[in-house]
Amino acid sequence: MLQHLQTRIQRALFVVAVVCLIPWFGGRLLAGLWQVNGFKNYVYYAFVEPVAPWLEQGWWWSHGLQWFDWPTLPALLVIASSFLWTLGPAKVLRWINDSRR
Repeated sequence: MLQHLQTRIQRALFVVAVVCLIPWFGGRLLAGLWQVNGFKNYVYYAFVEPVAPWLEQGWWWSHGLQWFDWPTLPALLVIASSFLWTLGPAKVLRWINDSRR
């Protein structure tokens, strides 16, 4: 899987996103083992709760997040963009930086 990260930018994006997921790892994955009973409840607590408030509308969406949940969705998007870098973002940056104007 990591062999797809060929450029320096891809590897840097991946590392930054993984570092941003450290609070989620400690605050949700590990803490959830003691706070939640049952596998279904644990999966909901660890994977759905940190992302669901980002997808809600209204001013109250930010109240559903704990401090360690804030970087979860952006970090997951950065991980996805690090793997898809050569397919989209790199082409857009090349087009923006095109010197043949």
